[in-house]
Amino acid sequence: MECKKTIRNVITAVLSTWAMLLLFHVSMRAFIAPFLFAALYLLFSRTKEERFVFPQDFLALLYTLLTLMAEHKRLTEPFDSALFRVMTLIIFTAGLFLLLSAAVRAVFAWIAKQKTKKEEEPLKHVFLITFLACMLCYLPYYLYEYPGICSPDSIVQLEQAAGLRSYSNHHPIVHTYILSLFYRFGENTLNNVNMGLAFYTFVQMTFLSLCCAYLNRTIQVLLRGRKRIVNILTMLFFALLPFNGVFAVAVWKDIPFTGIVMLFMSLTARIVYDDQTEEMFSKTNLLRIVSLFHLATALCVFRSNGFYMMLLLLPFFLVFLFLQREKEEGAQKKLPLAYACALILAVACAVYFRGPVLQSQKVTQPDFVESLCVPLQQVARVIVNNGALTEGEQELIANVIETEHVKSVYAEDFADNMKELVRAGNQQYLVEHKAEFFRLWLRLGLRYPGTYLQAWIALTKGYWYPDVAYHTAWIDGIIENDVGVYHAPVLRGRIVVKIKEIVLKAGEFVPGLGLLFSMGTYTWLLLFAAAWKANKKRLPVFDKGWLILLIPAALLVTLFLATPTATEFRYAYPVVMTMPLFFLTGLEGFEPSK
Repeated sequence: MECKKTIRNVITAVLSTWAMLLLFHVSMRAFIAPFLFAALYLLFSRTKEERFVFPQDFLALLYTLLTLMAEHKRLTEPFDSALFRVMTLIIFTAGLFLLLSAAVRAVFAWIAKQKTKKEEEPLKHVFLITFLACMLCYLPYYLYEYPGICSPDSIVQLEQAAGLRSYSNHHPIVHTYILSLFYRFGENTLNNVNMGLAFYTFVQMTFLSLCCAYLNRTIQVLLRGRKRIVNILTMLFFALLPFNGVFAVAVWKDIPFTGIVMLFMSLTARIVYDDQTEEMFSKTNLLRIVSLFHLATALCVFRSNGFYMMLLLLPFFLVFLFLQREKEEGAQKKLPLAYACALILAVACAVYFRGPVLQSQKVTQPDFVESLCVPLQQVARVIVNNGALTEGEQELIANVIETEHVKSVYAEDFADNMKELVRAGNQQYLVEHKAEFFRLWLRLGLRYPGTYLQAWIALTKGYWYPDVAYHTAWIDGIIENDVGVYHAPVLRGRIVVKIKEIVLKAGEFVPGLGLLFSMGTYTWLLLFAAAWKANKKRLPVFDKGWLILLIPAALLVTLFLATPTATEFRYAYPVVMTMPLFFLTGLEGFEPSK
């Protein structure tokens, strides 16, 4: 028996070592190979032998398959023989799954052994300390980027505020209106639009810092003041990571939207883990009902996918509140009903605002093609790969775009090129024949499922695979514009520039730190938290914590199905900034307050 176990561990270690060398593109003759084998053999020999264990092995299998999808081209590039390519993929898949399965089981076992130590003194004034730490750490970015960072998207909104463009909801009009207030204040009151923009950026930076403080305070409330180290690490995560300082002063709708998601998740956590014994119309309950309505409404109007995110979440919230209502007695039965009404009313108000209100104000909506990034890329990929099309399919596509330009403009990880090709063609025909194009998309998907999958992987893998090369928070300064704003740094000089460069590049040369600069890392932390919660068999099927985990999950689903342009870090920024709360929710399993 012992001999069989040794042989099995040797084979497993060999396959895992092989997979690691393939994944990291290391030569099979590399000096590190035997040391890697020895370490992996030690890991497998100490891992308890079990058959398929859910959810640990499922998590390992999922990551293996997604890694295979992301890396299959690079893995098979060195080989011309189909046999060697197939063998490489089989060995890689088997070795990576065995390694990840053992690693995840080991991590689960280690976490399970961690005992709660004696009660600690809670970190005093955690809200104020977190707020001041964030403001202090973001201030140098504010002074260096004064009056704020403006990309082309920012300038388009400022041009609307200045009256150089008509108002459009392509960028959420609510955010544009807010920008307009500060721009007009600078123009009319201060006679300096740069200062008006600087006021907006400072308010945004303050708002983000307050959201960080509220989320950290929420964690402290849920932990009942225990584990102060968690509050300290959360504060450092918010204050010290350099991309937070850059985003705090970037004039994008994604930043206030991120703050709104943080507040919404924090409020949700307080509601679901706080068994209220107060009167129905107590000050606390009324404040929560009103806040829930306003935050849900803000989610719907501050970013387009926020509205769809809320639609995805609403059924789960209503089911939870219905189940909660069944548990309550007397007047307390009305409280879940009040929360449900607040959410339904918020969605209804958002629908009314996005429709009749904006129409009455003659605010144009985003064009139809703006929401078609994924299907547009998939159909284009079929054309680029010389997929066979019937004469009718070719004619239908040619009614919208000049198909001979598809191969020259198509970029697998950037959807704007194809959107612009449609806009340069006959987008109206696409709008008028939606059903026909939908059927075309379905037919091509059934005919070329591999091509569709490749197109989706190339466009979205930055959201779910950590090892994707892109710059995080490298946006800088203000582009040329006609609205009168310009870069006027208060902090300047070569030393300042060099420090900023070193700080932002830290993720590229410090081992492990780079994971924090990757959107894919936070997606997998969410999956890990969900797997850990699913592993706790003592919990009910619909544990309260799932409602919190569903918030970032719903946002990611909207990005997977309707990626805006490309996999930019700012689109997934709400998932990044809510990580301390959702990760702790999965691992901790808070108890309701008494």
